[in-house]
Amino acid sequence: IIEQELKVEFEPLPQDELMAAQEESVTLPTLREVQAHGIRQVQRVVRNWEGVVDANGEIVPFSPAMLEQALQHAWFRAGIQKALAESQNGEAARQGN
Repeated sequence: IIEQELKVEFEPLPQDELMAAQEESVTLPTLREVQAHGIRQVQRVVRNWEGVVDANGEIVPFSPAMLEQALQHAWFRAGIQKALAESQNGEAARQGN
């Protein structure tokens, strides 16, 4: 098992916008559409990252194109979505992050 850490800067969204996105997600008929919706939501709020490296250990600077590429990996997408959900629920603030 390889464990890596990264820091992600999110743009906070108003609660009503978050709820609208969640409500839209549950109406989508296919897993593919739900996944695409989730990716769009992540792309909308991620503004920067630290600690992302390539296979050679070289730092990968943040850009919308690199985020899109990274989100094609299920493990990366799951980690970002978990962190985003925690930040939206105030978990990060409670932990001092």
